Amino acid sequence: MQARLRRFVAEFNRRSGATVILTSHYMADVVALCPRVIVIHHGRLIYDGGLSQLAERLVLRGRRSAAAAVTAQLLQRLPVADLTVEDPPLEAVIDQIYQGDLTGLEAPQ
Repeated sequence: MQARLRRFVAEFNRRSGATVILTSHYMADVVALCPRVIVIHHGRLIYDGGLSQLAERLVLRGRRSAAAAVTAQLLQRLPVADLTVEDPPLEAVIDQIYQGDLTGLEAPQ
């Protein structure tokens, strides 16, 4: 059912060119359907842009360099056979917004 609804919304948007406003707690829908995200906090526009850029600003800023340093230390100290470093899930990014951590977000000029 979820996949059918997602296909319908995507096809409607493609055919009509209409703007679709989606509110969802199901982040797979947001990732699949929303090339643009707007974040409003206490009535003030604080972000208008791409979803991946939002994730980068909120969660990943500064942490990639920290991950690289920690990874280098681990590789020097331990016999590592396999290592995977992953970005946080999108749900964590959205949760960070709702927890009030808006550091790094800038309203568009």
